[in-house]
Amino acid sequence: MPNNVLLLRAPAGSPDKYEAVFSGTYSPTSIAVLETVLENIDTLAAALKTVDLEYSAAILTSARSCEAIGEALITSGTTSEPQLPFYVVGKATAAALRAVLPRANIRGEHSGNAEQLGPFILDDLNPSDHRPLLYLTGDKNRETLPSILQPRLKLKPLRVYHTTGATSFPVDLRKLDTSGQWWIVFFAPSAADFVWPYIREYFKGTALKIAAIGPTTSNFLRDKLHLEVHVTASQPTPEALHSSIVHFDEISV
Repeated sequence: MPNNVLLLRAPAGSPDKYEAVFSGTYSPTSIAVLETVLENIDTLAAALKTVDLEYSAAILTSARSCEAIGEALITSGTTSEPQLPFYVVGKATAAALRAVLPRANIRGEHSGNAEQLGPFILDDLNPSDHRPLLYLTGDKNRETLPSILQPRLKLKPLRVYHTTGATSFPVDLRKLDTSGQWWIVFFAPSAADFVWPYIREYFKGTALKIAAIGPTTSNFLRDKLHLEVHVTASQPTPEALHSSIVHFDEISV
């Protein structure tokens, strides 16, 4: 059974939730792979001042969008919280939003990906409200959500961050002992595209198993990087990821 798990994400908190779940059954290591740069914060700050009047809801698909809201609130000096619904993907995004807007009207956090969030928004949003939805994006957002929503709803996208590869990643990777068997866990297509050449070279000759946090990342690994994905988590949570990997290893013995 592979006993090493490389989590291709920056650790968050002490202890990190993913590392805590895997500890005991595996030896987990987290490495930051991307650096995020916020942008258009002044534009977002201005939008937040009138967001309840101009928009029917807001959509956030990542914790980075929530960080942008936090920065925009500081920039604008606004103390009142928006009242409109915030549709989010997953519990991690919901938690990040609550950190900056404790009383936010959060909906859809049970959804694990855009494919699940899109139909939920269509069912949940007031059909008589024809105002656009404020859609906060990064530089690598996919068209999954717009393709589901735009036949019926109007989106106003605003890019609030972009990502680049972490310059520290190759250095951190070389600190790992490549002996034994390893699970490599990918959390985002953009990260996968950046790190795979380094991993392929550094882990040459090492038995690897590949896991993805969700279907979007899994499809990218298969279609673009031509990797065999052994496990895709049913939900983007530490528990679901751990359960999927444990189950795969148990039936592979």
